[in-house]
Amino acid sequence: VALGVFIVYGMMSIDSTKINFKSIISPEGMTLTSFGAALGMLTSALGGGFQGMILADSLENPRKQIISSFFLSTSIVAIFYAAMGVVTVGVNSSDPVDSLGAVAKINMPTAVYLFFIVCGALFALATTINGMLLTTSANLDMMARDKLLPSCFAKKNRFGQNPWCIIFIVVVVCGILVLNIDITLLMSVSSVLTILSGVLKFLPVLKLPKRYPHCYKNAMVRLPQWMVYGMIFIAFAFCVYEGYSLVVEAQSSLWWGVLATLAVCFGYFLLRVLFVKKKTGENLLENMAAPYKPWEEMEATYAA
Repeated sequence: VALGVFIVYGMMSIDSTKINFKSIISPEGMTLTSFGAALGMLTSALGGGFQGMILADSLENPRKQIISSFFLSTSIVAIFYAAMGVVTVGVNSSDPVDSLGAVAKINMPTAVYLFFIVCGALFALATTINGMLLTTSANLDMMARDKLLPSCFAKKNRFGQNPWCIIFIVVVVCGILVLNIDITLLMSVSSVLTILSGVLKFLPVLKLPKRYPHCYKNAMVRLPQWMVYGMIFIAFAFCVYEGYSLVVEAQSSLWWGVLATLAVCFGYFLLRVLFVKKKTGENLLENMAAPYKPWEEMEATYAA
């Protein structure tokens, strides 16, 4: 609602001399790396549908719901962001604008402007927090089931939620606030790591036709292998381009942020593997490499 108000009022205040098709697809001062960095920063905003895959185990009909959420959420967000961009570029103002709030102040009545600034921010925080709690808790739960985290992270209450996962997320967020970490740096580090992990997620798809041929043939969206491989190649190239652009365009501290995060995560991972090996004799690397039981069952069902 808040973004819709911004777009509707903004469209009524666009200066037609300021905006044209060329200015939309090629804004003044834009370079290939700045464009790639902008795409990289949008990774989080456009990741809603993709996050549905993390929740597949808890969905009633993941076959239908994941596909629909992916296309619907990505399309809706893309349309809204494109319209906001057009308004921001074309707004009729003699002064430079450096935020959505500055654009809104130009073309909105006071009451509507206050609604956009206050309620828009609150809605944005609420939806982001809810989404992050849901998907991050699911990630932590999966890690606990793989024994990368203590077993308490896999225990759920009567509402189907894991209190320890939520507490952990809150502690991390509070730590970020106390340390006063720059939001741009935080988003850049998050985007780079999301892109890197995205590249890794392409690899299992390459093995899918041979590993689970019957599941592949019965997929809801059936594409020829050459097309799937082509899409993966294009997506891989885009990820590399976006990651490179983010690093080039960002401050030098981005490098340190990414390296520090990777060092902490890999350090913990290796320590956890050694700890579990010593305590129980289990090899976590072998456990995680084992076939996923639901997929094996689904393949057997389709084969039959």
